[in-house]
Amino acid sequence: MAAAPLSGRFLPAAAWTGREVLVWGGAGCQGACAGPGVRPHADGAAYDPRTDTWRPLPPSPLSARSGALAVWSDKELLVWGGMVGDRFLDDGAAFDPDGNRWRSLAPSPLAGRFGAPPGTVAQVPGVWTGKEMLVWGQGAGVEDMEDDLPAGAAYDPAADRWRLLAPGPLLPRIAVPVWTGQEMLVWGGQSGRRYFDDGAAYDPASDRWRTLPPSPLAARFTFAVWSGGQMLVWGGESSERAFDDGAGYEPGTDRWRALPPSPMNERRGFAIVWTGEEMVVWGGAPGGGAGLLGTGAALDPATGAWREIGPWPARLLPISLWTGGEVVLWGGIGTTDTGLLASSGEGGRLCPRGRCPRA
Repeated sequence: MAAAPLSGRFLPAAAWTGREVLVWGGAGCQGACAGPGVRPHADGAAYDPRTDTWRPLPPSPLSARSGALAVWSDKELLVWGGMVGDRFLDDGAAFDPDGNRWRSLAPSPLAGRFGAPPGTVAQVPGVWTGKEMLVWGQGAGVEDMEDDLPAGAAYDPAADRWRLLAPGPLLPRIAVPVWTGQEMLVWGGQSGRRYFDDGAAYDPASDRWRTLPPSPLAARFTFAVWSGGQMLVWGGESSERAFDDGAGYEPGTDRWRALPPSPMNERRGFAIVWTGEEMVVWGGAPGGGAGLLGTGAALDPATGAWREIGPWPARLLPISLWTGGEVVLWGGIGTTDTGLLASSGEGGRLCPRGRCPRA
């Protein structure tokens, strides 16, 4: 990818609009990528893969932050929450790429409650349903999880209005949900030193939750994708180890099945994308935390076959977005020539079917 007009960063708000990759905020680091060594950003840019060019975004009404929730509403990039240092943020804004302007979101009923705990790398969890941005997860700085209520809310950008979600069967946690077209699926996750192996589904049309059946996976924090018929879960970490196994949950049958063994080692903080045919997993770090990974593999769930992806410069927590023809990878945490950790401002394009498309 062409050089970006942004400094290196990890955990920015990012989304694919159908024409551009939008990137805003995030955090930079050099040598120490946690605590005082992290510098939040408040700028952004848009990348057009057809022309391999970037353009800067106008100034946002939001303060600098990382780990904010970002969804594309078909018209706007919606950004909400995030953190700076050990402070959790409760405001949001929307960017309209056609008008090249921002607007502030209405105040949320989740003031000061959502974000990743200090020392973790999770972003604010949420999904776009086609009508609303759903936000659900653990509140910031709450000692007793059962007192961490309300646990979720939905934002309607057409009305600029929030509503609270019905209480669910899960203890609040940091977990990465997926949207099926009808339900938000939540499985696993983390709250402090506690990891979970249960899950639930939320239907915004009825404002109701249902409990998922037990999965074949051990408790962990990890990422997932929606394949059109299954939620595919792979890898991740617990307090004791990282994982190299996975499973798929099918809402139609309300059943889980284990995924075939992959050619990859256990890892965390990786990029994961659904391409329409394959689940692509790339990069991350091994369970022990030493070193970064630049390898990956893709799973075809229809055949159960994995294929390895050629190596690329190792990266932890890069942006990974599917454009319809290629996977755009950008940013994250890499290493310098001297071996120190540092936020990256470089990117690349992974083309599953060969040559990357051009205009």
